[in-house]
Amino acid sequence: RMDAFIKQISDIAPAFAVNPSQILTLSTPNEFLETVIQLIEQSKRRIGISTLYVGCENYPEELKLLEAISQKLQKSCRKDNGKDNSFNAHIHMDFLRGTRCGSDGISSASMLRPLISNGLKLSFYLTPQLHNKTSLKHLLMPSRLKETIGVSHLKIAIFDDTVLITGANLSHQYFVNRVDRYFCIQNHSEIANYYWSLLQTIDQISYTLEPFNDKDDSHPSSISNLQHPLQFKSPFIDISNANSLLNSFINSQIQQSKSLLTQKDINHSTYLIPTLQMAPLGVFQDEFMLSKTLSFINQSLPNTPIYLATGYFNPVEAVCKIFSICKTSKWHVLTSSPAANSFYQAKGIAGVIPEVFRLYLLEFLQKKSERPLLATSLVYLYV
Repeated sequence: RMDAFIKQISDIAPAFAVNPSQILTLSTPNEFLETVIQLIEQSKRRIGISTLYVGCENYPEELKLLEAISQKLQKSCRKDNGKDNSFNAHIHMDFLRGTRCGSDGISSASMLRPLISNGLKLSFYLTPQLHNKTSLKHLLMPSRLKETIGVSHLKIAIFDDTVLITGANLSHQYFVNRVDRYFCIQNHSEIANYYWSLLQTIDQISYTLEPFNDKDDSHPSSISNLQHPLQFKSPFIDISNANSLLNSFINSQIQQSKSLLTQKDINHSTYLIPTLQMAPLGVFQDEFMLSKTLSFINQSLPNTPIYLATGYFNPVEAVCKIFSICKTSKWHVLTSSPAANSFYQAKGIAGVIPEVFRLYLLEFLQKKSERPLLATSLVYLYV
């Protein structure tokens, strides 16, 4: 049945056969931190990280990560007398979150900017709804509230041919007491190349932070929302061209994947099927994949239990329709409580956001005719 499913989704997303022994599941925030640092130190060719932001509040764990990155870049430069070499390092963040300053005026962008001179590339994705600096959204909305319009939530890290897929940010809470999902796929060049190519593709529609120069009199901590255009190299942001760029990437990866799926691969028990969702740019791979998967389960594997984990429960109409496809299976849903939301007890209107997600959840529970059968009477909440 697995081979039939892989064939069904082969035109939607690439599928990579994986030996289960190559998958390492991490269990704790500390193990996540130590694994990231170890992989940074061991990498020889490339480091590619995409995250919402990098912690910049001077906690010991954050400083330990910063030191590991800095040391790796310095060793890489010394190896080739400071000249360009074959080692590539790239960190990609969301523009709004990555340039949000803390109480000390430091942001992820300003903290990491000095490392550009050692070969680090820093890029920042800004949702197209906010590209117009003169729009009412930009002029009237507080900086942090703009993040509710849309952020880049891609959280992956590539170290040579090893990939770490997670929901965690690279910050204090996620290194200490905020548990998330962490899957490390070891020594798989095809998967690593896929995610590296994805990072380079999204980089083409992202802002690039420029290094310091002699004429640059701004302090690195002064970087904020598009107020310093000389420090950021603007991307080409035409939505139609961005859509073409992303679809070209997806289609090329699907074709490459098909060529790799030999008959031997079809007999594997485990596959990784990466998908991309960027609705403002017309990319709905996640949605299509979820619909296709649930349809297959409903038709070929009825009564199979389904487990859904999401940090933010916000089932839009399209997702509710997908849920209704698979009503013969019992669902186990895990989502976060309001207290686990980063906006919990925030000042102003932002503090209402966790309650909004709770209301979405209650509405979902009440609409029994429009949702799948839950395995229990309550959705589990994690604090």
